Amino acid sequence: MSSSSKPEQRPADFLCGAWATRIGLLLLLGLALVLALAIVDRPRRAQLESFQEVTAVGDRNFFAPGPDPTAPTVLTWSGGQVEIGAAEHLKMRDSSVRKVGLDEATGVAIYAPGPATSADAGASRFLVKVAPGEYLPATPSAR
Repeated sequence: MSSSSKPEQRPADFLCGAWATRIGLLLLLGLALVLALAIVDRPRRAQLESFQEVTAVGDRNFFAPGPDPTAPTVLTWSGGQVEIGAAEHLKMRDSSVRKVGLDEATGVAIYAPGPATSADAGASRFLVKVAPGEYLPATPSAR
């Protein structure tokens, strides 16, 4: 018998340690890659993360009719004109209309009825927001 006995190292223990080292290195490399991509994308955040509201939700720029509600008002949009003639307000949810353009002079948004709009409220082709949930019908002007 030998007085200096060393514990035997089995080949399986050695292989497990090597695999654990490899897996640890791969995890560190993956973390370094994620960190590098985050550093590269940070200056371009405004370009990569943009948001545009396509409905009337949150729009606070309301159309203010003139002193004579029977006189037609004309808004200019994309080289054409949109005429607001009716004084009757249509009530519908802000999320059920979609923005199609802006008046070039006042910045008032022009909307079109969305798919969730009822048939009688969607009789007009365009809408102009006058209050939260209230719209005036508008039609394209003939030139």
